[in-house]
Amino acid sequence: MTKKMNGTVALALVALALSAGAAFADETSTTSVQAVAPKLTDKLILSYTGYLYGPNFGKMDGRTTDANFGVEENGGKVVNLDSNFKLGYKLSSDVSLSGTFRYISQETVGKGGTLKDSWLALSHGHAIQRGNFNSAFELRAYLPISDASQAANKITAFRFNQNSNFTFGDLTAGVYSYIRYDVVGNTGGAGTQQLYLYAAPNAAYQLSKTVAATMWIDLAQYEKDIKTANNSIYYDGGVDIEPGVSWDITPNINVNPYINFFPGNARADSTTINMIISAKVL
Repeated sequence: MTKKMNGTVALALVALALSAGAAFADETSTTSVQAVAPKLTDKLILSYTGYLYGPNFGKMDGRTTDANFGVEENGGKVVNLDSNFKLGYKLSSDVSLSGTFRYISQETVGKGGTLKDSWLALSHGHAIQRGNFNSAFELRAYLPISDASQAANKITAFRFNQNSNFTFGDLTAGVYSYIRYDVVGNTGGAGTQQLYLYAAPNAAYQLSKTVAATMWIDLAQYEKDIKTANNSIYYDGGVDIEPGVSWDITPNINVNPYINFFPGNARADSTTINMIISAKVL
């Protein structure tokens, strides 16, 4: 009788243990699912990138320069901030949809801010990834809301970007490039640039956890006016070199001051002080 009772008690204890274990497993499973479920804010992208084009070394008078190797006295470019506000949604850890609004504070002498074309983009941060190599792709469709696009009767524009790089320890080197084609209506005349080609080798060497030395070379900057009579006129933006320093002020805020000069025409008035400002909210 005692043995039978002891066996019954043992079976009851085993059943109780199994029941508790199952309940614990269900609770743990539910808790785990809840822990990894992404919040809406985890799926959203909200960021700002500003390109500050500063003065040249020849005349620190608030004027900047461009590939024309100098500053025009009348109507020339002035120090300006090219602001890009981005809002997007992450479709996955690598793929996102976004929209970017662009505004330049002051582009030419005597004029105020300038509204630029905005764009929608589909991006893949790791389209190709093999070991230390990564290639990111982005496809843009532009909204011709600027005065310049309206005057040129632009319907839209398509642009494909790629950013590929290798990482070797503290050194990252790669190439950023894009091709853009503008869709212009029948009334868009000659002088409307329609094809853009751009390529820029670049590198960064990590000096510390938050500071890196950077180098960017605008190697190819071509614009073609397809509407011209001979169909073969290119504008060559020239080669310019941009050494700088990147500093992560916080994990979400970065500044990258750099100097821009043209080796083919290295002069004080064609060498400028500039900065890229990046901030991530979400």
